[in-house]
Amino acid sequence: MPPYNWSVVPGITGTINSSSCVPAASNPCSTITITNNVTVTNTVSLMLGTSIAPAGTTNWISDPAHDIILTFAQGTGNYNRQFTVPCTVQPGVYDLLTAVWYDKDNNNLINQGDFVVSSKLTPGALSISPIGIQPISNEIPKYYKLYQNYPNPFNPSTMIKFDIPTANLILSGEKGLNITLKVYDINGREVKELVNEYLSPGIYEIEFDGSNYSSGIYFYMIQAADFIDTKRMIIVK
Repeated sequence: MPPYNWSVVPGITGTINSSSCVPAASNPCSTITITNNVTVTNTVSLMLGTSIAPAGTTNWISDPAHDIILTFAQGTGNYNRQFTVPCTVQPGVYDLLTAVWYDKDNNNLINQGDFVVSSKLTPGALSISPIGIQPISNEIPKYYKLYQNYPNPFNPSTMIKFDIPTANLILSGEKGLNITLKVYDINGREVKELVNEYLSPGIYEIEFDGSNYSSGIYFYMIQAADFIDTKRMIIVK
C-alpha cells in the first residue's frame, strides 16, 4: 500500500487566498519560506506545491523536495513550506505559483488522476539578486540613494549600500531595473564592476574587496535609468 491513500471527499472545497515569499528578495542557492493563507470547508490532507517563473512567463521552476503534505484544518489558516532557489537561476523578478492537490499516485507531480483543489498565481512575488548583492530590507524606498561606504577609509573591504525605488520601473519591463555600480581609480579608469544586473525596487548592499588595489582615493558610481551618483572612498594599507 502506498504511504498515502488519497480519496476525494464530496463537498470539500478549498481556496488559496494569498501566497507570499519570506523574504520577498533573495539570492540563488538560498532557501525561503512560502506563506499561504488557505480556506477549506472541512479538515483535509493535501499536497502543497510551489513553483516560480521569470515574471510574465510560464517557465516554471519547481522544488519537489520541499513539496509537503499538510493537514488543512476547517476554516482559514496560514500554512508554510520551504522553497530552495536553484543556484542556476538568473537574477530578476519572479512570479509565484502555489497549488494544493490530492496527489493520488504520490509522485509530487500534478498529473492524470490527481485533483487540484486550488491554485494561486502571485505576480512579481520574488526578487532574485546575484550572489554578493544582499537585499537588506523589504521596505520599498521612495527615492534613489547611494550611501557613503562604510567603513571609510578601509582595509581591505567596505560595504556599499543603495536604494532602488519604484520610480521609472516601467522603463525596465518585466525584468526589473538595470543597475550598474562601478569603481574607478583617481584617474577615472574603471577598476571593478560590482553590479550590472536587473534588480527590483528595494534596499541593497554589496561588499567591495580592495585587497588587490593599492592605497589611494577611489570613486564608485551608480547608474539606474536617469539617476547617476558618485561617491569617494579611500583605501589605506
